[in-house]
Amino acid sequence: KASISEVSIDEVKKMIDNRKDIILLDVRDSEEYETGHIPGAINISRGSLDFKVHLIIPDKSAKIVVYCGLDLRSPLATKSMNDLGYKKAVNMIGGLKTWKESGYTIVK
Repeated sequence: KASISEVSIDEVKKMIDNRKDIILLDVRDSEEYETGHIPGAINISRGSLDFKVHLIIPDKSAKIVVYCGLDLRSPLATKSMNDLGYKKAVNMIGGLKTWKESGYTIVK
C-alpha cells in the first residue's frame, strides 16, 4: 500500500456528489458485483484486469477510483493499474464494506 495513492470513502462520495470526472472501477468478480456496487461503477475482475482494462478504459490519464469488497484486492489492482500507465488510479480505503457501513448508496 505504500506505493499507491489512496482516497477515503468520504472523498469518493464528495467526488461523485460534485460530479467530478472519475471512473469507479469495481475489481470484484462479476457475481460479487451483481450483488451490489457503487452507482455508476464499472466491473473488471482483478483476475482479468491486466488483459481487459485497456479495452474498457483506453484513457490512461483518467482519474480512476479502484475498489473491492474489503480493501484486499483493490490495492493490488491499483498497483497494477499504475504499472500499466494509469498514473491517476487510486485505491478507495475500506472497500465496499466501509462504503455500505457509512450508509452510502449501492445498486444491484
